[in-house]
Amino acid sequence: MPCKSASINYSISAIGKKEGLQVTAEEITERIQTIAAASGQKESEVRAHFEQKGLISRLGSEIFLEKALDFVAGKSKIRDVDPKKEKKTKKSGKKS
Repeated sequence: MPCKSASINYSISAIGKKEGLQVTAEEITERIQTIAAASGQKESEVRAHFEQKGLISRLGSEIFLEKALDFVAGKSKIRDVDPKKEKKTKKSGKKS
């Protein structure tokens, strides 16, 4: 579902903006270095490719979304729920 995915990305990005998350030039450089190492290319070649194709901002957006997801995941409270008990609780109207 592309619409649902876009909506989730938008929501996560909005949280990131509200929290003041930012992507630094160093983070973009680190990502370019990672891509270069993984592809066996020189960092300068990878950077030139991204700049020529106008993809630096997309790379920054990708990093921003990852940071926002990490932020949300870090704030999330995950708990194990027994599905059988959850059904009984919902039927009886009790909150666990």
